[in-house]
Amino acid sequence: MIPRFAYQMYFESYGSFTDVVTILLKKRLANHGTVWRDEYAENNAIWYISRLNRRIYGRKYTGGHKRLATVVSYEVGDLTHRPHLHIAIERPANLNKSKFRQIIMEVFGRMEWAYGTIDIRDYKSAPFLRYMCKGDFEKIILGACSRG
Repeated sequence: MIPRFAYQMYFESYGSFTDVVTILLKKRLANHGTVWRDEYAENNAIWYISRLNRRIYGRKYTGGHKRLATVVSYEVGDLTHRPHLHIAIERPANLNKSKFRQIIMEVFGRMEWAYGTIDIRDYKSAPFLRYMCKGDFEKIILGACSRG
């Protein structure tokens, strides 16, 4: 088993993270009668990060030239059994903190599986990456992670 600090060091190479985001997900879609399954996590994470990149970078993203540095993990809460995504993300230099967070919330508002509110905080230290892994690399959704 790889030590947790190795994950932390690896993902620190993705970028200089500025914000951490936690997105709670619905347990089911009432209008479709669809119940959440763990297999939906990667598609939802990719959808969210892709829309965020398009909103911020536009053609530079769709052309493959620019993208946000992100690390995404997925887990189901122990107490509430609520599925959620943790995202460490690097704010682009051309956006101030409030504008960047406004865009994060706008994209969240269009997410079909989004539940309740979104939690956005300052990225303070690398141990958050260790927290995201919780000793299990399987929690990281590699399809949604990217270097800036």
